[in-house]
Amino acid sequence: MTQTISFVGNVPVHYAQIVLVSGAGDFVDPLVAFAGQRNELCGAGVSGALFLVTATHTGDVRIEIRVETEQPKLADWDEVVEVSYRPTTPSVTLLGWDGEVFARFELSAPSYRARWSRQGPREQGRELERCRLELWPAGVADEEILRLRPEADTR
Repeated sequence: MTQTISFVGNVPVHYAQIVLVSGAGDFVDPLVAFAGQRNELCGAGVSGALFLVTATHTGDVRIEIRVETEQPKLADWDEVVEVSYRPTTPSVTLLGWDGEVFARFELSAPSYRARWSRQGPREQGRELERCRLELWPAGVADEEILRLRPEADTR
């Protein structure tokens, strides 16, 4: 399996949200992004966008984005969900709540599976929440909730 780490860094979040967008990167309405979905962590209802929710309301979050050639092994995270993602252009951008750009990278396939994983700062004495977005080429499929903390307040 080949993987490319497209981004690793601390990202300031506001209102527990960041977005991955392709194309122009317009505002993503969370109500539309999560329409028809059961999970409240990764909204894929807007064409070309993923609305990503963190547990941290305001502050820095450690985010890693990995682009894989095939489905990666499931790691041990507190919360894990998967959705389908169809970028509208090859160029994608990770944006903060206020439109600040944190990362840009290219995706070559027409559709991807997106796995959004979160690990709270409480575990193992960590100061920051950690999040990972894994993307790999795949056909369109229903969302899947792989792991959620029962007490999780995601929005």
